[in-house]
Amino acid sequence: MKIAIIVAICLILASFSFIPQQLVDKNSIALEIHEDTNNERIKAGLHELQYNPQLAKVAEGHSDDMAQRNYFDHVTPEGLEPVDRARNAGVKCEVGENIYTVELWGNRDRLAYRAMSDWMDSEEHKANILHESYIQEGIGIAFNYWGVAYVTQNFC
Repeated sequence: MKIAIIVAICLILASFSFIPQQLVDKNSIALEIHEDTNNERIKAGLHELQYNPQLAKVAEGHSDDMAQRNYFDHVTPEGLEPVDRARNAGVKCEVGENIYTVELWGNRDRLAYRAMSDWMDSEEHKANILHESYIQEGIGIAFNYWGVAYVTQNFC
């Protein structure tokens, strides 16, 4: 009987790791971050960024890669930088990138809020968000097996 209970508990706990991938609308989180980014730009007297689906695919690919291979860096283990990944996808422009990861991400609004708050508290990330020459952005979000969120924000 004890073994059956332990097995049942393990199965229940293991199923929680799949919740983020199945129930979270990553596009809604990305659009929330996009809106928050434009709000920050408007407050700073800058033009809004257009959302670029091609750039979002580049960002999502990087988030997926970090989540699947358990690393957190602008440069892939093979040495590909943001500009390389964008160029490989046919995007030709000056590329900037913000990345974010968090284990306990809460709900959709909380993840978007935490990513933006942390980026705006960092001079380097804030500079990307408020860069005058950027006109587009794309955002990609992924979760690893344990529910850790990886967010990539690419600018062009």
